[in-house]
Amino acid sequence: MRLTASEQHAPCVICAGTGEYRGVFHLNGCVACNGAGVVLASGETMSLEDAVQYLRAELTQAQRPARSIVLGDAEKYQQTNTRGPGGSHYSGD
Repeated sequence: MRLTASEQHAPCVICAGTGEYRGVFHLNGCVACNGAGVVLASGETMSLEDAVQYLRAELTQAQRPARSIVLGDAEKYQQTNTRGPGGSHYSGD
């Protein structure tokens, strides 16, 4: 069984997943996660190559459009809409 990215990685506990920590007068990159905001599930720091691959996979997944459910005519007719006068239901017949 292959583990998903969320099961293999966890947010960094040092920077709380932000990739940086606040000093007294400035922001610094988090040393515990190399500024990625995530570490391996065991708590170890990822190599920079692994971090780039992980973040690229997360970005690709975030950019995919969400799948919508295709409704038939009967389901569309029963679904409420606000296209009628005064925001009432308009069925088109």
